[in-house]
Amino acid sequence: MSVQSNFHPEAEAPIIELSQLVGDAQIRDLFQGMKLLSKQELEELRDSLEIMALHTY
Repeated sequence: MSVQSNFHPEAEAPIIELSQLVGDAQIRDLFQGMKLLSKQELEELRDSLEIMALHTY
């Protein structure tokens, strides 16, 4: 049995699941709140999540 890695050689950092950053219980609330965000706010959220992911590794 092999272990599948989320690492992609062309990426700068390993791909991680959103639940690893915010926890499974908070994902539903996060997506509900995202429905109310503007495009600019969504871009800022994406940038923040990317920064969190980089600091995780």
